Amino acid sequence: MIEYIAQNPATVSAFLSAVAAMAAVFATWQGPRSAAMLAEKIRKDTEQDNERRRMKVQVFATLMQERATIASIESVRMLNSIDFVFSDSPGVREAWADLFAIFHTAEVPHTQLREEKLRVLLKEMGADIGLSNTLKVDDIARIYYPNALAREEEVRMWRQEQALLQIRSQGQQTAPVDQKLLAKFPPKPEAEQ
Repeated sequence: MIEYIAQNPATVSAFLSAVAAMAAVFATWQGPRSAAMLAEKIRKDTEQDNERRRMKVQVFATLMQERATIASIESVRMLNSIDFVFSDSPGVREAWADLFAIFHTAEVPHTQLREEKLRVLLKEMGADIGLSNTLKVDDIARIYYPNALAREEEVRMWRQEQALLQIRSQGQQTAPVDQKLLAKFPPKPEAEQ
């Protein structure tokens, strides 16, 4: 083989030039394609990261706005989305689990303990979305909730309680069964003996 190379250097050079040209053609063809695939992957990853961050900020902002009335419909929706939105944040999910446990104790949870657990959750969320250096627990504890709104909420809850009592008392009175309605359904099969 060495003899052949020594005797035919031009042929070997031509062959190696052809191999180099084919490699250049392949690189020219594959390079832009690979670059486009890489750019698309980076774009997709960035878009997913931005969407996740947007959802995290939405959950955090809603809970911050609703922290005076954590049982509001919006708060409940946001609390129930924490495990999904913050799935990559163990500290947030642990703080949410602690608050969830307080919500589901057999006894009525102590308001101060519930508020403390909520502040811890909000602090963890703030740290996860990058507000840890500027957001303090005192900032989270500072809540403006005017007495007029508190009274309005109390009246609404009292009316709901009265309506619920009325519905329950009406439900205890049994309504007569409409036999014509029951006649439209086939009879139950009788057990064979």
